[in-house]
Amino acid sequence: MLKAPLPYWDKNMIARAPAALEFLRRVDIWFTDWVPTLRHGMLNDYSSALADRKPARDPAAPEE
Repeated sequence: MLKAPLPYWDKNMIARAPAALEFLRRVDIWFTDWVPTLRHGMLNDYSSALADRKPARDPAAPEE
């Protein structure tokens, strides 16, 4: 369930919310890393796909 109604998720509203912009930036980076990991796991051995744990990290988690 979204904590904000859908109209708050359009580009104009998100542009006014620095935390939302940062979250979307992190999700973009996460997708870039996660999609190849998932693909490798589906086509090959999944255990070796997660040898690099970075893609498994939640993009909303605080930076270490």
